[in-house]
Amino acid sequence: MPAIDERSRPSLASPFFLFLCILATGACGSGVTQVRETPTGGFLTYPIRSQADILTAKGRGEAISIMQDKCASGFRITTEGEVPKVGAKVDRTWRGQMSGDRLWGIQYECK
Repeated sequence: MPAIDERSRPSLASPFFLFLCILATGACGSGVTQVRETPTGGFLTYPIRSQADILTAKGRGEAISIMQDKCASGFRITTEGEVPKVGAKVDRTWRGQMSGDRLWGIQYECK
């Protein structure tokens, strides 16, 4: 059996390994996703199951925390609402068989 060269092993800091970690944590469908970030704000999404879940979802608390961390002087939510996960044609083709989770989006600006 040939000896393993330490340089050929993937580093924990390699871009590919980091990409796999991000992919694995995002695959479970929970938490906040930073869709777009600008110097003065951004756009975040988090999963919801129903309309009643919008304000009480764990993701909303995480989103508020991200906004507070980014905007030391406070923030203002400019737009929020449900974000479609699939196009209408795709949904008709699959007849509602897509995942039950829905996405809620928040666009914000720092004060």
